[in-house]
Amino acid sequence: MENAQAAYRASAASLATDAVADPAERDASLNACPDGDCSWAYLTRITHSPQARWYWCGPATGVMVVKGWASPSQLTMSNHMNTWPETGTGWGTGPNAPIPNGINAYVGTRRDYTGIGVPSGGGTSATRTTFQQRLVANTDAGRGLAANIWQGASTPPNSRLNPGYPAQTVKHIFAIRGYSNYGSTAYYVDPASGGAGVDWGGNVPAYSTVTTTKLMPLLGARGYVW
Repeated sequence: MENAQAAYRASAASLATDAVADPAERDASLNACPDGDCSWAYLTRITHSPQARWYWCGPATGVMVVKGWASPSQLTMSNHMNTWPETGTGWGTGPNAPIPNGINAYVGTRRDYTGIGVPSGGGTSATRTTFQQRLVANTDAGRGLAANIWQGASTPPNSRLNPGYPAQTVKHIFAIRGYSNYGSTAYYVDPASGGAGVDWGGNVPAYSTVTTTKLMPLLGARGYVW
């Protein structure tokens, strides 16, 4: 098991060639290998920012991901992401899609955050493994991620991102700041918690965790930014 875990982290680290920021941008506040346990790590610089408007989960997430590098307002980030009350923040893949475009405005010379699509239903086990490896690689490189979920109105409580989410359609973006169990669990920060105009936000914790087994179906037909 120890050799398998080492191989998994090595595989994830190989992805960091593309994911890592310039050395000068490396996050000094990474809590890596706490107490010598390298199965988990998180970025202490990514702290909670409740969304300032009901449709600003995307801008709030962007602000959280770049914390420690820059401190744009949610309004400024919403302009980068082309966020509107009628449509919220649009989803798209590649580096020029709305969410990565907003984050890339503040990550220095390497404007390489990009949107990754997840097939409807969450894809295969390989889709999940790739996400887990990228989660480990980004976190270990000092970089957070953004997740874009689509929860259906009929999604049962135990399959929602958090049981505090309502029994209604929720299209939502949030920041991921770390992992445990070698990437099979994600640490996330939810801008809906205490968010303005989010009537169910009071039932949702600011900081929480979700297994990637639960997360991938919620990302289906949308995806994540890394």
